[in-house]
Amino acid sequence: MRRLLFLLVLLGTIARPARADTDAVQEAEKRYQEGVRLFAQKRFAEARTRFLEACAADRTQNCVKNLAMTEEELGLWDQAATHWREFVDDSRAQTDPDNARHMDDFRARGARARVRCVELDIVAPPGTVISIDDQEIGRAPLPRTIFVTSGVHRIVGRAGDQRDEKRVTENAGGTDRIQLKTPPGPGPPDGPPPPTHEESRMMPPPTGSLVLAGIGLVGIGLGVGLGVVSSSAKSDLEAGAKGANGSCGATSADPICVKANDQRSTANTMGTASVIGYVAGGAALAGAVVWWLVAPRKVRVQGSLVAPWVDHTGAGITFFRRF
Repeated sequence: MRRLLFLLVLLGTIARPARADTDAVQEAEKRYQEGVRLFAQKRFAEARTRFLEACAADRTQNCVKNLAMTEEELGLWDQAATHWREFVDDSRAQTDPDNARHMDDFRARGARARVRCVELDIVAPPGTVISIDDQEIGRAPLPRTIFVTSGVHRIVGRAGDQRDEKRVTENAGGTDRIQLKTPPGPGPPDGPPPPTHEESRMMPPPTGSLVLAGIGLVGIGLGVGLGVVSSSAKSDLEAGAKGANGSCGATSADPICVKANDQRSTANTMGTASVIGYVAGGAALAGAVVWWLVAPRKVRVQGSLVAPWVDHTGAGITFFRRF
């Protein structure tokens, strides 16, 4: 009971430093206070979740400390040891008057957590991705040793297609140095390599130019046909005018003149349509010819190359292709 009261005093009375008034910080503070309340109710698993959420949004010294205290209650000694180390090494905690006053106790609690777990020093070539029991913990070189629970663990290092795996059995309170070997592969090529093959390929005639040429020919054909109709109408007009002694007017009621005037109107309409047909058809045909001439007849295709690579920064594939 006295120990719990001591923990509550630490949780509730240590002042948190002033922070910028942002949404993230406010949300972190809310989760932090919820964690304090749940810890006081001995709902440690829920309290740890709230402290984890608070630390993710705003990793203050007290948030890390309370996380370590909660993990002690849950028997998560590897996590507690990790967070106690982070807290006691934090310069903010060392200079904070309230925390500095209890720093010896905090160090002692971190030491007690460490003897209940295993400390691993994992060494691998730079850039190697390291995972423990299928959980990625970072890239080599790791900044610090890693605390794990006692028992069997699978430690894997990956660098591109290179892989090294160690299975170790550890006892609580021990330390172990794990050496992973993942030799780096070649880095990305310095420049584009020569193509694997080269070929010339004939292109088919452009379909659009053929369609446009067909439209042009149709337009010219209509122009010719309408020209013939217009010429015939003009011949009939001349014959009708002669029959009326060449004296037909626009308003003449003479049957011969009425017929002649109709023929004149038809001739004018057909003549105009013929000109439009010639112009449109000629323009379409000219466009088709130009399209045909400028369209490519032959293209040179240079082959592609896929070059996988891996180095200490990671791995990837470089793809080269030219046209």
